[in-house]
Amino acid sequence: MLANLTDQAKKQLEYADMVRPSVHPPGRVMTDPPRDEPAGSSLDSYDSYPFEVWYRDDTHDSADEDSQAWVDPEVRKISSILTRSSALLGIAKAICQRGPWSVCVSPCRHRESVSTASLTEGKPCFYLYDTLHSKLGIKLPFTHFEQAILQVLNVAPSQLHPNSWAFVRAFELLCEDLGKAPTLGVFFWLFTVKKTDKVGWTSLCSRPKRKLFKPFLESYNSFKTRFFKVTPSDSGPNLLVDCAGRPFFPLSWTRQPVVSVAVCLKDLEKWEDEFARELGKLPLLPNTDIIKGVGYSSYAFRNLKRRAPQMAEEEEQQPAASVEPLVAAEPSPQQGDSDETSNTPSLVVLNQFAHTSSPIIGGINVGSSLGSKERPSKRPHIEETIIAEDAEADKGLAYSFENNKVKQLGVVGTCNALQQYATYSLILAKAAEKEFGRLESQNKSCTDCAEKDETEFLNLSKAFAEAEVKINSFQSANAGLEEDLQRTIIKNKDLARANF
Repeated sequence: MLANLTDQAKKQLEYADMVRPSVHPPGRVMTDPPRDEPAGSSLDSYDSYPFEVWYRDDTHDSADEDSQAWVDPEVRKISSILTRSSALLGIAKAICQRGPWSVCVSPCRHRESVSTASLTEGKPCFYLYDTLHSKLGIKLPFTHFEQAILQVLNVAPSQLHPNSWAFVRAFELLCEDLGKAPTLGVFFWLFTVKKTDKVGWTSLCSRPKRKLFKPFLESYNSFKTRFFKVTPSDSGPNLLVDCAGRPFFPLSWTRQPVVSVAVCLKDLEKWEDEFARELGKLPLLPNTDIIKGVGYSSYAFRNLKRRAPQMAEEEEQQPAASVEPLVAAEPSPQQGDSDETSNTPSLVVLNQFAHTSSPIIGGINVGSSLGSKERPSKRPHIEETIIAEDAEADKGLAYSFENNKVKQLGVVGTCNALQQYATYSLILAKAAEKEFGRLESQNKSCTDCAEKDETEFLNLSKAFAEAEVKINSFQSANAGLEEDLQRTIIKNKDLARANF
């Protein structure tokens, strides 16, 4: 059992070395790495990055008996409300990926701060906010990019603000959609660290004129009292430290987090430079939609991006052809024959699921045994499940793609097919508009009748109220007359007695 765990840990390290960017110092001098940190607070390996990193200067920190004096008082005064084991039922499974990955979770003590550096039963541990898995979908083990972010920033998972975690998560998903591997150089070219006086939650923000994502939440404060401890499980791979006991990322809060990162595109690899400039041209993307997979058609966007170079190459090889207007486009006989034997080839391009190799991975197939067993695959989008169901429901599209009908049709044929489908869509739209217009007219007529009936009802109600008032008045007058009549009768009787 121990041998198996050791082999798994070695494979983790080998895979991490393979997917880590192969960069060389571009002549810049990085500041000294953090020093005098508590055990498990930072990794023992500080890679040379193609950018400058400045860490916080802790030489002016107070040397009194309080070992946490460098922490922001706002952080120290907040304790967790998760102080009972019953509050953590099912959390250990919820925060882990599927597979052999498992951890142990334990509640915090009363008045225990998230910046406290301690061991749990002699085991390494770190604090984790439950918002990371419940709202952002970040689960253990952290991806190599997430670990690298924590290493560069020199912060523990709970030391990085959830809004900043959302930037990391959305950047990973966007890179996956575009068929690129997430790299530190491109990420820190887009994002920088907010400056603070005390060591609190490290926050990232977009650099000027390089805004890629909207913040996940404008006010993200409810997370502060919901954290718990995470320790290695007795079985399965250790997700906190390697076989030599070195942590994969800082486990406890550090007094020397990064305060500044300077990235120059010329120091990055060529493909990173091009990718960074490509991201810089994108509009402001909704961070929340990308993470939740709601209202974000990343799948079609990804395949169109992959298809663009091939389409450009085909356009150069084939002569230019005149294209009819959409309204006037009609199926040609040749195109009609092609349509009979193919199932909408233009749609196949959008529903293709192509696995592209990452520029960083360098030949490693993510779907191989190493990628699927030793490290979890990239967390799937909601759309990927839908796409799998669509593939089962519509096998005709998959068959068309296997026969590569798009290449057979060429650019001109594909454009003609697109024009035909656009024309059909326009006809259907007009028919639907006409039908729904008739329904709308009927609905409007019913609405007018209802309004007329309501007006008539109000008028009748008003007339009834007026008649009721008149009746009450008549009844009152009649009662008065009856009283006068009775008094007159009594007087007449009295006069009659007086006469006799």
